[in-house]
Amino acid sequence: MEISFYKHWIEKGRNYADGVAFYSIHGTNKTLKSLFATGDTKYTRQKLSEEIAKIPVLHKETGNRAKPKIIRDKLPPILQTEYDKLQGLIAKMSFKHAQLELVHTDDQRHALSKEILSLGDQRRSIFMRIDHYLANGKDLVQEAVVKKEPEGKNLLVLQLQDELRKLRSQRSKLKTNKKRVADYNAVLTSIADIERRLMDAN
Repeated sequence: MEISFYKHWIEKGRNYADGVAFYSIHGTNKTLKSLFATGDTKYTRQKLSEEIAKIPVLHKETGNRAKPKIIRDKLPPILQTEYDKLQGLIAKMSFKHAQLELVHTDDQRHALSKEILSLGDQRRSIFMRIDHYLANGKDLVQEAVVKKEPEGKNLLVLQLQDELRKLRSQRSKLKTNKKRVADYNAVLTSIADIERRLMDAN
């Protein structure tokens, strides 16, 4: 019955109200149930679709196979750096999810939703790169690099230098923010690690 509803729901354009009703019965997260009940927004619609797809009864009936386990040390260095970002992204998403129950206005709720959506996009992008590498042995970013890069430049060095520029920019923004000391220290650690890897690459 559940899988029949799910197929029909997908084919008919994922009606929001029907999806909320389905999740209220089969979903287990009370916070999300309350969030979905606040109304149809870009964030709640996307989140509802993602959460319905995770409902165990659907996976049992369709026989979906689990994805291969990610082993960090078997990833190339640049993807190890991306993988290390996941814990921070997931922690921020969990924190902001908890805040959704505490805010009192729709504007605040929508602002939080946008932040969560942005963090989710970053997390999804990292997982897409890793999944692609596990399936094909190649990094999506490497495949997208234009072939007209300077011949003497190592691709890994270019990627590390780009990552270093971003981290230094983050360091400048976090330096004066006393509330984000942990994030600032994490950025310093990443900068030191990349600088060391650049020295090794040269």
